[in-house]
Amino acid sequence: MPRHARKTILVVHVTASAGWIGVEAALLALCFAGVPAAGARPPGPAYAAAGQAGCSLAFVACLLALASGLLLAVGTPWGLLRYYWVTVKFALVAAIALADIFVVNDLLSSAFTQLAALPAGVGDASLGGPRSLLITAGAGQICVLAASMLLAVFKPWGRTGYGYGQWRKRPPA
Repeated sequence: MPRHARKTILVVHVTASAGWIGVEAALLALCFAGVPAAGARPPGPAYAAAGQAGCSLAFVACLLALASGLLLAVGTPWGLLRYYWVTVKFALVAAIALADIFVVNDLLSSAFTQLAALPAGVGDASLGGPRSLLITAGAGQICVLAASMLLAVFKPWGRTGYGYGQWRKRPPA
């Protein structure tokens, strides 16, 4: 891959990854703020905002991070399967992207629907399940994304068996 293209894709990857962590932190903050105090109406406008952010911003950021990471892995000497840290990072990010798209967005809409159905005067305690799941999922996603960032910075574990075999097959310099 040409140097200019690699650097451009790297900038897109770092920007999308940092943006994704920021969106997840914002979603977590909205989930904390989402359940109204007893008697407050309308219930949970923060969940409506979180649903919009989750469906649009997080979706775009995770797809950009995955696509640019895959391009960098395939188009650079790091490879997707040559080093353990690249393989583990890609697996972590793919799992979080799938959880974000297929689980967290459904939890957000479920929590908003349940909040809208609560009678006036009923507050935080009656919505423990979805709120707890959303907070746990958001915190877990941020932790896994931070772990993938640490993998990219420290690059632990060395080459895989495949990567070592590829390294030995290269022509002498």
